[in-house]
Amino acid sequence: AVVSTQSTGAKLLICGRRFMLDGNELDIEECSEDESEEEFHATVYVGNVPDEMSKADLKQFFRKFGEITRVNIRTKRQTGYRYAFLTFQKRSSAVALIKSGQSRQYKFQGNVLKISKRQ
Repeated sequence: AVVSTQSTGAKLLICGRRFMLDGNELDIEECSEDESEEEFHATVYVGNVPDEMSKADLKQFFRKFGEITRVNIRTKRQTGYRYAFLTFQKRSSAVALIKSGQSRQYKFQGNVLKISKRQ
């Protein structure tokens, strides 16, 4: 979520807090205004994560795309469906994974992982 202030035009990104929107938890990162576009953290959605897959497994599985700085695994209470958000140090790493996920399947213990741009 990017918020522009009226007085300075500075961009402010809020971190470390939990916000809900239409029943969905928002994952918000923080970065300073002087960071370049390339240095902004980029987050990728990974769906259909098996119960056996840990944060460490996800980092290991996708490390070839670049440094992963954060892994957040979530479960939908109603269905038990598990999904994750991988935050890469560089946006280019996330873009590479998303493009790769469009042309090939990634499987972990029989589950086909769904890779997409974070909505």
